[in-house]
Amino acid sequence: MLNNWRVRKFLTLWFSPILAVGLVLLKLPGLDDYFPQKFGAISTTMAIGVGLCVLTILNHWFTTVSPYKRYEKWAGKRWQFFEAECNKIIQQYKKEADIDVKMNIMLAKRWWVNNIAPSGKAFPKSKWRLFQLVLYSIWGSSNNGKVDHRLFFTVNQGACGNAYKSGKPFFRDLSVGGTTSDLNERQQTLTKGLQFVASVPIFADDNSPDEHQKKVIGTLNFETSSSDAGAVLSDQIIWNSLSAQLSAASNVIAKYL
Repeated sequence: MLNNWRVRKFLTLWFSPILAVGLVLLKLPGLDDYFPQKFGAISTTMAIGVGLCVLTILNHWFTTVSPYKRYEKWAGKRWQFFEAECNKIIQQYKKEADIDVKMNIMLAKRWWVNNIAPSGKAFPKSKWRLFQLVLYSIWGSSNNGKVDHRLFFTVNQGACGNAYKSGKPFFRDLSVGGTTSDLNERQQTLTKGLQFVASVPIFADDNSPDEHQKKVIGTLNFETSSSDAGAVLSDQIIWNSLSAQLSAASNVIAKYL
């Protein structure tokens, strides 16, 4: 019966207030005398105490435990959607251009304090900053969706930062010396060997009719270390096709974020 959504909705919305009102009514003078006469040792005070315990447990189940279990089940499935959507692109470029591709999804979150971005071009060390938006990975196409938790970017760094701030697709062809001066030492070490990187913004799935009012919540990233990838993917026609594919995939992914 509890699998019926109408019953669950009723219990979630109305069970607590109905039970609370019932417990208050137990203290009416007539009922206060009726309980000892009818049930002997069971007083209204005891009935209210037991009722409050039951109310607390049921309220916690329907408002916290049950939604959390449903969210866990849904969250487990969304990784499958991410993998299926990104694998279409990965397999296509492997088959058509023999390019090994990795993809990942990043979301933006404001950090109270961080030392991610370098302090300047002439200073390799990082500088502490307050209240900055940081892009962090939640899913990656390699290692069964696991991500490298050491790698973060501020929205002022890398291709992902450019895509996030501009709200438009962005790429860097690193095979011809594309700049990485906006990265700190750790970021450059972890991204060493990449030949081509691209990012598209992920917009909040709010069904807004005005494209310009949509909020960017993260980025979908595409990267490869294949030696000839830069020359192939930076071609304007191929890039237009790739960016369109990535944008379409990001729109699907947004529905599960």
